[in-house]
Amino acid sequence: MEYKICYLIDDDIDEQDIFEMALTELNNGVQLIYGNDSRTAVKKLKRENFVPDYIFIDINMPQLNGWECLQEIRKIPHLARIPIAIYSTSIPADHKARAGGAHVSAFIRKQPNIPDLINVLRDFFHTHDQPTHL
Repeated sequence: MEYKICYLIDDDIDEQDIFEMALTELNNGVQLIYGNDSRTAVKKLKRENFVPDYIFIDINMPQLNGWECLQEIRKIPHLARIPIAIYSTSIPADHKARAGGAHVSAFIRKQPNIPDLINVLRDFFHTHDQPTHL
């Protein structure tokens, strides 16, 4: 079975678990890989042998915050067409300005429960479906 890779960059282990539970229940052939810190995540993404199909970035992280992480990822040529979602508990009113001109596919607020997150993820993956890189 062909599967797609979703790379979640979030330092909160509980949030990683919730995201993984929702993705598993969604059962749409998307495999989750997560990065616990933004600097390591950016280094991994710079390797041309790691090209996820989707990237989700939390805003509030140590080292590089989500906005800085987004800016670094958008500088990587082989990731130019990858859908990236800002995924956070709070999306500031000036979220588009904070993205600093870097293309963001979606701004997704973390959901209070797994069924709501499943619905949001289903919509995101449906809207941003693309050919598998494998």
